[in-house]
Amino acid sequence: MALIKCPECSKDVSNKAKICPNCGYPVEMFLSENRVEIKLLPTEKIIGGPANFCTSRETVITAKGCTLWKGRHGETAVFNVAVPTVVTIDFGVLANPARVIVEPNTKYELVYDIERYQKHNFKLSEIE
Repeated sequence: MALIKCPECSKDVSNKAKICPNCGYPVEMFLSENRVEIKLLPTEKIIGGPANFCTSRETVITAKGCTLWKGRHGETAVFNVAVPTVVTIDFGVLANPARVIVEPNTKYELVYDIERYQKHNFKLSEIE
């Protein structure tokens, strides 16, 4: 379970709730219509090797300063956006955050890519 912001009143509400307990907004319908899923990399893919000792093992996804999702490396992040949105995926200690654009109603896989000159990069790959 994760907490999301109610699109109507901006209060925290469970992503499992059918309606917002504060204002009654139909959260379940909003989530099903605007759902984004990102399959996140496990810790060892982000840092390299068995890195459990040197990372918080927590990932936070934000947009415009608001937390959309918080969880662990290796999980699937599920949140909602109504329009294409630039999000920041922060992997915690010793990994640079990734800034990516997500579309509503889309599933992604986070891909780790080392470009020329050993530049570390994270990209999203759309999956079905």
